Amino acid sequence: MSPYVFISYQSKNKLVAGKLQATLSEHGIHSFLAHEDISVSEEWRTHLIDELRKTDVFICLLSEKYFESVWCSQEAGIAAFRPNTTIIPLSLDGMMPKGFISHIQSTKVDPSNIEIRNLLPGIIKHNFDFAVSLITQIISKSSSFSGAESNFELIMPHIPALVQFGSSLSLCFCSIFITWAVEL
Repeated sequence: MSPYVFISYQSKNKLVAGKLQATLSEHGIHSFLAHEDISVSEEWRTHLIDELRKTDVFICLLSEKYFESVWCSQEAGIAAFRPNTTIIPLSLDGMMPKGFISHIQSTKVDPSNIEIRNLLPGIIKHNFDFAVSLITQIISKSSSFSGAESNFELIMPHIPALVQFGSSLSLCFCSIFITWAVEL
């Protein structure tokens, strides 16, 4: 099952957040983005709390302005105290996580091109089966052998866990890869 994602961002980074939401959507991942998903005249604080309550993955777009926003800091703090929420801090300008998320490793991303591969470590942490399915979809959509080879590197660190989880998942992965190779 696809995780539900809350995207936390400072309003200055609204366009980057929108691109991230589009990337997630392309891969079948539903997400909440305040400027897109809160209707005019809706009580937005209650809506934010409800969305944070049901989120599986919290992605924060860290920037110099992120922690200047009272709301961003509060969203990150709420997410940090939810035991089953995976936090993925993406740094747009080198900003490091602070406060209640300071212990979580971030990754620097290009704000103009946030790729699903930037999110994979957090998605794998949250739901290994979904992540393997996602990676196999990425591999199967490769348009060339070198593209597939590059995308195959996404799964390589996780081969031991595939074997550990049992043969059905391994067989599923192998069959998708073989199907892709035959189609070439």
